[in-house]
Amino acid sequence: KLYQEDLSVLEDDEDNYDEAEELETDILENCIERFTENVCSVIPLLKSPRLFEEPEHYFVDFVAGALPKFEKCNKDVELLRWIILYHLGQQIPNPVRLHVFWWEKSETVLAELQVMEMCPEIIKSITSLKNEEIRSLDLEAYLLEGVVN
Repeated sequence: KLYQEDLSVLEDDEDNYDEAEELETDILENCIERFTENVCSVIPLLKSPRLFEEPEHYFVDFVAGALPKFEKCNKDVELLRWIILYHLGQQIPNPVRLHVFWWEKSETVLAELQVMEMCPEIIKSITSLKNEEIRSLDLEAYLLEGVVN
């Protein structure tokens, strides 16, 4: 709730937007940093350097836990991992940033997962892409094209 309240205040100020009418990156980053500091002050265990310096272990557990219970197979976990990393620019974030991302994008990510599961050929082609190709991919358009064709 603290993050959403802070974000709402920032969104109300027209000076906080860039030319694309998106909240400026540095303003959003500062909001996430304030939220991270607040969460870490309430939950001291989160101050563990390993959690922020080596977030891979947390990320693996998070992805497995984010799937609906009936869908937990290795293929789905790997596919969800791929989708999340696509949206995060192939970078595993610290746990707080991962949760902020999930709050904002979980519905989109799970919808993309469902579309991919309906079209196995999309899964095959997408998971074979290299990092450079992933960065330039418009996933939404690619999925739409894959479903229509």
